[in-house]
Amino acid sequence: MSWMKFRVIASGQSLEQFLEGVVWKILEPLAHLRILNIYFNKIKTLGEDFKTYTTKELQQITFHGTETTLIKPGTFVEFTKLSKIAMDNCKLTELTRDIFPVPFNVQILHF
Repeated sequence: MSWMKFRVIASGQSLEQFLEGVVWKILEPLAHLRILNIYFNKIKTLGEDFKTYTTKELQQITFHGTETTLIKPGTFVEFTKLSKIAMDNCKLTELTRDIFPVPFNVQILHF
């Protein structure tokens, strides 16, 4: 629980706000992060906050059981080093081309 308190304090959010989803701003200092795995967090939408605060050096992203229903256009456009995107047990019903970079060189795309 102490790591959670630290994350909440670092993000400037209340514990209730923190538990309702991910505060992407806490990822901003992690410039060398290559793999991001998120399990069972309530993340209804991926969009501008994710794109703004997450390092573009990411190579792998996995979301599992996050209740995600929407990925906004342009969300992954600047993430040109991605080799894997997995959205497992989420609630997505549609993917559009404008979510991803051009060219899109991912090796594993699992939805």
